[in-house]
Amino acid sequence: MARSSISRESASNTGRRLRRPGRPSGRATGRCPSREGRTSDGTSRPTRSRAALGLALLACGLVAGCGGNRASVRGTVTFGEQPVNGGRIFFLPEGDPAGRPAVHATIEQGQYRLPAAQGPALGRHRVEIVWHKTPPGKRAPADPGLVTDDMQQVIPDAYNSKTTLFVDVQRGSNTFDFALKERP
Repeated sequence: MARSSISRESASNTGRRLRRPGRPSGRATGRCPSREGRTSDGTSRPTRSRAALGLALLACGLVAGCGGNRASVRGTVTFGEQPVNGGRIFFLPEGDPAGRPAVHATIEQGQYRLPAAQGPALGRHRVEIVWHKTPPGKRAPADPGLVTDDMQQVIPDAYNSKTTLFVDVQRGSNTFDFALKERP
């Protein structure tokens, strides 16, 4: 063996494995990367990293379930036959199971949308719609989401703090349109 300047015998005495010149050393374990995950008969077996990846994917699948427990929602909101622009719509869960998250979306040009990942949980929800406007003669804040003390709630209480609006969120895509009246 003229390739190696150190004999196998002297390498075993030092406790190190030989590395042939010009070849990568492989992993820190000294095993050849191409043989990783193979048994002596040439069949493959899962390595720790593959097993960890499999467990991670399984955990994600269990948490999400079949499509998850949330759904996408979208729709339109008008007030006095005019599209609401800059308001917010809240979906507040009712009943069991307790602890489901409340979610909200911004209403832009009369439309709102929440994808399933950010949407409400399945089941019955109370809906609250708010729309604050700056009174005539006052300047609106630069941040459209900012509500100041001088801003007024335009939507009647029957659609927000004392809402009469309820929806049942089903699996998949849901469309809820709200035509709010000035005098409910």
